[in-house]
Amino acid sequence: MPGRLVVLALLISSARATAEVPDAVAQAIMTCRAIEGSDQRLDCFDAIQVVPSGVARHFDGFGTGSIPQFHAEAGTVVEYESGDAILLIDLLDARGEVLRNLHRAGSGIGRHVFDRSGLYKMRVTATGTWQIRLNDP
Repeated sequence: MPGRLVVLALLISSARATAEVPDAVAQAIMTCRAIEGSDQRLDCFDAIQVVPSGVARHFDGFGTGSIPQFHAEAGTVVEYESGDAILLIDLLDARGEVLRNLHRAGSGIGRHVFDRSGLYKMRVTATGTWQIRLNDP
């Protein structure tokens, strides 16, 4: 009997967490459904992440890396920090097409504000350490 209560509690808590972001998940699903190629469509569905809004997302790495698909509302601020001479971030749409190049020459911090809501990915190329923070509006 106690095992059933634990399972029920987990189901209720996960339902509560996903209820916070139904619009983001629904948009992600609709974006993936629009992709014609079955392999690309499956990759899109596999990359959907449920992250409650209001939670700062932080990524760091060294050299080449990538940020998995995420949803950003219009007004979300991405802060990127370079620990060395070169940092280049390709901001990609859900299909992997480059929307914008964010770059930093030398160590320091740069910022970009998303002008519209959507699904995005990032591909990072750097000569040293880097950090990326996504801060909801």
